[in-house]
Amino acid sequence: MKVHIVAVGKLKNGYVVEGVKDYYERIKHYIPITMVETKQENPFNLITKEGFHIVLDAQGKLMTSEEFASFIGDLLTTQSNDVYFYIGGPEGFSEAFKDNAQMRISLSLMTFPHELARLFFLEQLYRALTIIKGEKYHK
Repeated sequence: MKVHIVAVGKLKNGYVVEGVKDYYERIKHYIPITMVETKQENPFNLITKEGFHIVLDAQGKLMTSEEFASFIGDLLTTQSNDVYFYIGGPEGFSEAFKDNAQMRISLSLMTFPHELARLFFLEQLYRALTIIKGEKYHK
């Protein structure tokens, strides 16, 4: 299984770029991962590929860090296809696009700029992987 992060828009803030790069490099030590930036607000060309597609959406399922780790652990052990996580731009995704995904998850009930949402998601993915491995980062 390979994880693909598909993010709408380009990162502009230097501190966010550095944070995203840091967590991306950390995650690469645990799982195969790619990150794609796209200008398409609704990248239908990707969501129709074979795999498990998850859209980050304010109306999605809320999880604690431990629940997210369990979810990721289950994906790692049961999913043979690639897993795609979609992070929208300032306008989010259309309902038609979200309807093509197998799942929607929410980072929080709060609203974040799309750049920070990418950083927060990568941090939570890294945290989930350290929880799965029983490492101390989470504490």
